Amino acid sequence: MNSLEPNADRFKQIHQELRWQESLKKDIARLGAEITAARERYNTATKRAMNHEGSIAERVVKKRRTATSDESLGSRGMFFLLFPLSPFD
Repeated sequence: MNSLEPNADRFKQIHQELRWQESLKKDIARLGAEITAARERYNTATKRAMNHEGSIAERVVKKRRTATSDESLGSRGMFFLLFPLSPFD
């Protein structure tokens, strides 16, 4: 029996190492899934930010267009509103 004890100890050690390796594989797979989920959240947040920036830029452009068209009327526009040209002039 004494000759089998080193083999039994070696078997236990191998068994523990295999369990440890399986545990590592599960942890690596779990971390991979977390990384994938984090990338998806990052991509979604980036798209939202880009859309938000785009809508802000559109609002600024629209504001500038309306401000420019209002300014183009300027005092002349107000003059014609106050003193419209008659068709008899």
